Amino acid sequence: MSAQSESYSKFISKFDTPLREFIDRGFKSTFTDPKRVIIHPLEGGFSSAQLYKIEDGKETCVLRVLPDKFNIVRRQAEHEGHKIAASLGVAPKVLYAGPEGQVMIMAFIEGRALNVHDMTNPQILKGCAQVLKKIHGYKLPFPFQRTQVDRTKDHIEKAKKKFAVYPKGYDALYKHYLEDERKEDGKDLVFNHGDLNLTNFILTPKGDLYLIDWPNASMDHRFLDLGAFVLWSGMNNESAEVFLQEYLGKRPDAEALSNLVWGQKRAAFYVATLWLRFVDKDAYEWTKEARQKEIDQRFSEKLRPMRDYLQKGEVVPIISPKKTMQNGVALPKGDRQKRMDYGLAFLKAYKDWPKSDNQN
Repeated sequence: MSAQSESYSKFISKFDTPLREFIDRGFKSTFTDPKRVIIHPLEGGFSSAQLYKIEDGKETCVLRVLPDKFNIVRRQAEHEGHKIAASLGVAPKVLYAGPEGQVMIMAFIEGRALNVHDMTNPQILKGCAQVLKKIHGYKLPFPFQRTQVDRTKDHIEKAKKKFAVYPKGYDALYKHYLEDERKEDGKDLVFNHGDLNLTNFILTPKGDLYLIDWPNASMDHRFLDLGAFVLWSGMNNESAEVFLQEYLGKRPDAEALSNLVWGQKRAAFYVATLWLRFVDKDAYEWTKEARQKEIDQRFSEKLRPMRDYLQKGEVVPIISPKKTMQNGVALPKGDRQKRMDYGLAFLKAYKDWPKSDNQN
């Protein structure tokens, strides 16, 4: 065994019941002899789930354990969303999904996460478009509804309970965000992944693409998925048109391009809401006035543009993990200023988005 690998008995002993029982049931349902497997921890990108690589001498799998903070509906949405995508050939095959919704075992996909440099490759862009086209083309009902608007509201409510602060003007921008929600006749309401950052796309050595991490699966407007992917990818207008043309199967018209910009803007607002919520994870009410003054001052100053972060593939972690998502560069623990500036950059981008919709 390697220094980080563990036997099953040592691994399972780290969990408390009932989670230990859930995991044990999953292993016994999947492997002939769980005692013979070797388990390795995996990095999870943005995901708050625990991920482990499992080897039993015959095949390699991944165990995904969802956190207790996810309610049962959100867990079930992830499992059902992933299984649907797997049935479409664009997510790893599901070998076991526990009825409690907390434990899932899936096939291991050899490959790597996409990065911003891949977005200059027309073949990869077209491959991503085809993956999303398959997902959005799913015709059966998806019973779980947790839209981007729902998630934004949820983050704001949790922020208030934790005494987080947003800059003055945020409420007006949030009102605009709600009023700008597009009401369609149903043609654009599709099965969505809901979190299309690049770390959730896996590119295999053969050039196949798979989507992972499905806790935000929902029925929602198709251009929320498309816009979020274009935003996180740091694409210029030329690459975005290549991507959208492949998705649509025709040259995008003015309406489609306008919808794509709309989706990007809404993704920017959602990111701002989420990141600013975590600037001070464990704040106190009596510090709120001072923190409000600080964030208002910072928002009034010149900030590093959102587009600069995106084009360099740099993501400031929400809660100071060991590494950033850019080449594993370490960030000092408690680097709240970077989180604040990152969230404010996305909020400012939403506020000042050029009327020409030109983000090059």
